[in-house]
Amino acid sequence: MGRRGIAIVRFAALAPSRALAFGVDLGVAGRAMPAQPVMPSPNARRIWIESNTTGVTLSRWDGGGRSGELCKGACGELVDDQGNPVFVEGDRILPSPKILLPRDKRELVLSVRGSLPLFVTGVSLVGPGAVGSGCGTTFLSWYVSDPYALHSDRDLGVALLGAGVAAIGVGLVLAVLGRTRVRVRGVR
Repeated sequence: MGRRGIAIVRFAALAPSRALAFGVDLGVAGRAMPAQPVMPSPNARRIWIESNTTGVTLSRWDGGGRSGELCKGACGELVDDQGNPVFVEGDRILPSPKILLPRDKRELVLSVRGSLPLFVTGVSLVGPGAVGSGCGTTFLSWYVSDPYALHSDRDLGVALLGAGVAAIGVGLVLAVLGRTRVRVRGVR
């Protein structure tokens, strides 16, 4: 053990309160014993997180905002949400809507799906799609109302309206698929 190890044991024997602060219980004869494990809350449940992305975190919501991280990654830990709603957040996903975990199950699996790049792409397609649809409608209304309008106005209007509606449709689908969805399953 060497001199340093002996000095630490002597220090711990002289100051038992400090030894307890470092997680060491001196026991009967001054020998170091591991500290007793903290008992989990009776409301604690084991949580597993399945996700299509990395860096997922389960956090508690206390009404005024985020109040603490409960677990990260695949988790597998005992978690007590204290009856508050929880939500999932991560590096490449949007924060999920707040959810209440069921109280009747002792082990839960949270399936998390979402993609921030997909969501951003979808939202960014909706704006230009709306502008294209508006311009296409304008060109078509000119063609219908003006007897001297060119066929190119009609063709341009149809093309802009079609492309705009397609961009809105694809953008909405991507935004819906990119949002964060959490499905809770009780294992036991």
